[in-house]
Amino acid sequence: MPKRPLLILPTAAIADRVKMKTGFGSSNYHFPLPQKQKNKLTPQFESMLQKFITDSTEGIEPEYVLVLETTGKIDNFERAVRAVPGLEWLAEIDTDEIKADDDFFEITKIGKRLFYNQIDDITTKQSSDIWKVLKDNGFIDKNEYITDKPLDDFTKFIPESLAEYSDTIMSVINKKITDTKEKLMSGRLFLSMSNQQAMRDLLSEWNKWPDNRDVLSKKWVEIFSQLKDMRKWDIQDRLRETGIEKYWKEELDIKKGTSSKILFEVELWYRKDNTKRNDIQAKVEQLIESENGSVITKCINWFLPGEDFLANYFCLTADPGMDHENGSRQRCHK
Repeated sequence: MPKRPLLILPTAAIADRVKMKTGFGSSNYHFPLPQKQKNKLTPQFESMLQKFITDSTEGIEPEYVLVLETTGKIDNFERAVRAVPGLEWLAEIDTDEIKADDDFFEITKIGKRLFYNQIDDITTKQSSDIWKVLKDNGFIDKNEYITDKPLDDFTKFIPESLAEYSDTIMSVINKKITDTKEKLMSGRLFLSMSNQQAMRDLLSEWNKWPDNRDVLSKKWVEIFSQLKDMRKWDIQDRLRETGIEKYWKEELDIKKGTSSKILFEVELWYRKDNTKRNDIQAKVEQLIESENGSVITKCINWFLPGEDFLANYFCLTADPGMDHENGSRQRCHK
């Protein structure tokens, strides 16, 4: 009798390849003109570099997690990072909570039944007729999306048989545009570890765009075109949507004045450099111990199998009397 049960496998067969749809991001977003984008974000790039220079005066070469917030869909950010020495890829985070503004917003789509659904007494045929006039005169494109053509000119194209509805038709279109522009956008947060030299190199790449885009990698051209914001990864980024602050406060209310400890986990950025990884690990342990906490266990765990991304996990206890707002949390951010 076999030591292990036999596995009955099906007969091998060739299956059709199924192309997966990510369903993430939209190609129907409005982006600002390159020069407007340049004028808006250049001060942010320069300010970030100045931050590195200022902090370097303390005698320590600072490193920060740089966040590039883009709208729409951009893949293979790691390839772009390789083009800038000193940048170290950390993560790509999908988000669907990017607020629209005058430069970045979803383009409105006008369907054939919009006016039938919104205006009393308008038939489906009349609604289609209005839609056709919009399309034939360049107010919407072949995919039904609003173009840049001034809508105020549309009133003179409305059929005479629908003239009595002109104001209502324009109101429906404008409301549709307003509602669409107020929608939250999907996008991606690109996170990379950066130092002063990497920031200088990134600023150099930025200065080449858009006039000298031919010497830029295609990926950076794409990122710069859809870049909405650039900033440091801060405390709120760390804590947002984790529920940890609520958990801390609840535990403090329960355990304050007792000898009980609060148990929680800390996930650190995985650094490819062993020395840097160990130094950061040691700093976190010292911080916990300075607040009368203790490290229970630690490990390096594969976070995404098959991909070069690891995470350090710590199980920690912290004194429930610690001042999270002004003490350890702030120093950990540094």
